Amino acid sequence: MDSKNNDHQSWINPLLTHLNLVREEQSLPDFTSHQTQMEECKLPERIRGIVADVNGAAGYHVLELLDFLPPQKTVLRISYFEQQTDHVMEIQLRESGAALVFYSERKTSDKWDRYFQNHARKQKRVEILEQDLYPAEILEEDIRSWVSYVLSGFENKFRPSEKRRFSGESDLRMSAAVGKASV
Repeated sequence: MDSKNNDHQSWINPLLTHLNLVREEQSLPDFTSHQTQMEECKLPERIRGIVADVNGAAGYHVLELLDFLPPQKTVLRISYFEQQTDHVMEIQLRESGAALVFYSERKTSDKWDRYFQNHARKQKRVEILEQDLYPAEILEEDIRSWVSYVLSGFENKFRPSEKRRFSGESDLRMSAAVGKASV
C-alpha cells in the first residue's frame, strides 16, 4: 500500500507545485470522528435513498445531490432549483459537531455572473435555518421533513423541528422530575 501511495505522490506533488496549487499547511480541525459517526449511522446513504425515491416518483431529476469527500467541511448537499432560486440543504462539519444548514441562492443570468461573479454570489445567498445534527438520533421521518422543506421552497409549514440531544444523565434527571410530579 505504501508503494501505491508513493506512486500517487510522485505525480501529484510535482503537478501541484507546477500549477502553483500548493498552500502553506494550516492547522485545520480534524473532522474524522464526526465523519465516522455519520458513516456508522449510514446517514448519507439514507439521504441518498430518499432523494432517489423522490426523483423516481417525480419521473425526473427534481433534486440534485452532491457528496463531498474528506477533508471537505461539507459532507452532502441537496438542492432544488425553482424560479431562478436554488433551495439548498447541506450537512456541514464543524469543530463542535455536524450541522444542518438550509439556505437559498438567487441565480442571475450567466452574462452578469461573468462580470460580477464573486460579488454577486456573496449578495445572493440567504441563510434560512441552521440546526445542530446528531446522526445517531436521525430517523427516516426527519430526513423526509428536510427534503419536504427544501422542495417547498422553505415554507414555514414544512419547517423541520430541531432535534434535541439528551444524554443519559439528562434522561435520568427528566425521569426523576416526572416521578416527583406524579407523586
